[in-house]
Amino acid sequence: MEQVKKQDRLDQHGATGKTGTGLSHRPEWSSMDLVEQQEKGCRLFAEDAIGYSQAGEITLGGLFSVHMGVFAPSVTYRESPKPLQCVRFHIRYYRFLLAMVYAVMEINASGDLLPNITLGFILYDSCYNEVRSLIGTRWILSGKINAPNFDCNKHNIPLAIIGDMPSKASVPVARILGLYRYPQVSYASGTPLLSDKIQFPSFLRTLNNGDYEGYAIGKLLQYFNWTWVGIIFSDNDLGRAGLQMITKGLESYGGCTEFQEILPIVPSMESVFRIINVVKKSKD
Repeated sequence: MEQVKKQDRLDQHGATGKTGTGLSHRPEWSSMDLVEQQEKGCRLFAEDAIGYSQAGEITLGGLFSVHMGVFAPSVTYRESPKPLQCVRFHIRYYRFLLAMVYAVMEINASGDLLPNITLGFILYDSCYNEVRSLIGTRWILSGKINAPNFDCNKHNIPLAIIGDMPSKASVPVARILGLYRYPQVSYASGTPLLSDKIQFPSFLRTLNNGDYEGYAIGKLLQYFNWTWVGIIFSDNDLGRAGLQMITKGLESYGGCTEFQEILPIVPSMESVFRIINVVKKSKD
């Protein structure tokens, strides 16, 4: 598979090129490009990824959820899909990206940590979205070269990838990186699934397995002999796993739940006040 040498477009009236043969009203997307290739390599047609990078002798990749969601334009199937648009800038999570930049700058300025070695980085905003995380992973590993394999960016291949934050994004990235044993270190993904070294052999994290949090909270409830409790959990895999662990711990010593309320990842005032009202009513 290779660079383009020649392109021939099928006539819009049919393969024979004669009017009246084939389809008389073919949609735009039905036109086909015939490509003759002569060099090894692949061309991956995808949206251009934009990130923040700094050159170095050793490069680290980073996936950060600077925004908290995406807007997906409607698909008409008559033209190439438009790229996802990131929405809801989140200053708290933006600090994680700044922390990595600061850490790299401090290491480079120190003569003791990595003497005579300059660190670089390639950072990408995944916008708390699985698709954006996969696009960012491809961009970090392949640079601007149109190739889906991970060995095309010859001069600046990252040593490892830091990220992503949500477990829902870290899982698909870890599946791809695990095929090549490419190191991935997550700073916030707590789902127990990622502890499976058979499925995710190259995944590491700095956050405890989420099961431990649910187990610890269950033990605290048992210690104080709280048998009638309300549970508010986040709307993600980690929150649901924690809910199951806490509920299991309650039931083990005869406890019950008054209510179970979901707190959205991006809460609205309406959802917050609704939960407040549920808590107030539980006192009656």
